[in-house]
Amino acid sequence: YPNVWVDLCWAWSIDPFSSCDFVRRFIHAVPRNKLFAFGGDTTWPTSSVGYAMQARKWLTRALEAEVMSGDMTERQAIDTATRLMQTNQRECFDIDGTRQAIADAPAVAS
Repeated sequence: YPNVWVDLCWAWSIDPFSSCDFVRRFIHAVPRNKLFAFGGDTTWPTSSVGYAMQARKWLTRALEAEVMSGDMTERQAIDTATRLMQTNQRECFDIDGTRQAIADAPAVAS
């Protein structure tokens, strides 16, 4: 499914234990480029800071468990964290391409 991703936006705040378990199962069953470990879908922008801290804490626990069980090296865990927290979103939404298109767009007269 080329246009399907899993976004754990609210999952960490609703049930961090199950979300942690889900991440551990997901990374062994589905390509890692299909998971967004965090999204800032909040009413107040300042809330996204707390949700980001919570997501990082529990993602760290999930990946530490993978390292401790021998299923992943520390380097793989770090690379996975970067992919789930940033790289996947940048690729999916083509952040760099969008920024370049905006920079290349002709100026509009006011």
